[in-house]
Amino acid sequence: VALVSDTDTLDRNTGREGATLITLHQVKGLEFPVVFIAGMEEGLLPHTRALQEGDTGVAEERRLAYVGITRAQQRLYLLHAFRRHLYGSSQLAQASRFLGDLPQDDIERPRRPGAPELAPLRAPGSVRQAVHAHAVRPNPVE
Repeated sequence: VALVSDTDTLDRNTGREGATLITLHQVKGLEFPVVFIAGMEEGLLPHTRALQEGDTGVAEERRLAYVGITRAQQRLYLLHAFRRHLYGSSQLAQASRFLGDLPQDDIERPRRPGAPELAPLRAPGSVRQAVHAHAVRPNPVE
């Protein structure tokens, strides 16, 4: 695993396999065979600050998400938590509104065996509503 703080020093021709940890702000112009974007949740992407700025802030975050999504050459994984621990308490996380903007026919949505089917991601609150509606068992890995 390599943590990249400057894309100018990113040497992708080493012949070694591995993962590169990089922020969405640093990926413009780069491409990778497989891309994982974690934190696709309201308050993270779009960030709380952008939500407070209104349409302008959300539009900028949408562009940032687009840049990250389009870095994948072969496979893209968009990850969001159903539950997060913040300030000592567990809270349900709300899937990012940007997930609802994606063509649903192109999305595979794996789930834990035995977990209920979730509602399609069409609106920002759909995951939260689905979780409340189905009394999902706690994730054993927290």
